Amino acid sequence: MRVILGFALAVCALPCLAGNVYRCPDGSFQDKPCGGGGVVVAKNKPPAQVGADKVCSDAAQRAEQIAKQKAQGVKLETLLDDIDTHSDSYEKKLAEKKFTVDAYKFESAAEAKVSVEAQCVTNKNIAAAAAAQRVEANAGTVAARSAPAFDSAAAERTARDQKCAQYKEELTSVQEQQRGHNSPSSMDSLSKKRRGLEKKLWDLCG
Repeated sequence: MRVILGFALAVCALPCLAGNVYRCPDGSFQDKPCGGGGVVVAKNKPPAQVGADKVCSDAAQRAEQIAKQKAQGVKLETLLDDIDTHSDSYEKKLAEKKFTVDAYKFESAAEAKVSVEAQCVTNKNIAAAAAAQRVEANAGTVAARSAPAFDSAAAERTARDQKCAQYKEELTSVQEQQRGHNSPSSMDSLSKKRRGLEKKLWDLCG
């Protein structure tokens, strides 16, 4: 049975169980051996260490209490009406009522405690995994955003180096032509071209 733990999450290792929990042949849970046999599904443990998951511990104990009240004949409506007498916010009362309705569905206090605790731990693990995925995704986004600037700068440097190499080759060619036998007009044109190439090399390549 899926239990929505809105109230528990508003209220973090696993809590201590009062005793062994048995699953009976009919599928129910109880804190004492079943009449027709049964399987131990949770054993009594020493008190939880400091830093244990208090959220899930409190949720399990609250669900156990509600299930015990049900077994004692307390009506669900009575439990819900009692919540309205609390001085909590509307949102907290609503969450507590939802939790109470879900916990009231269990047939025994032992089943309520084990099931609610297990679901609470599962929910927290899922939330932690989702948070880790968000952190990883955000890191990937930051890296992706910074990559274009890096690639652009590298491409700009490569283009400049290629242009410098081209200007140097053209300047070498002009200088060789100047050493040849050319007409005065050709020499004047080559000189202008050489000066233009030298200026480009100075401005672009330093």
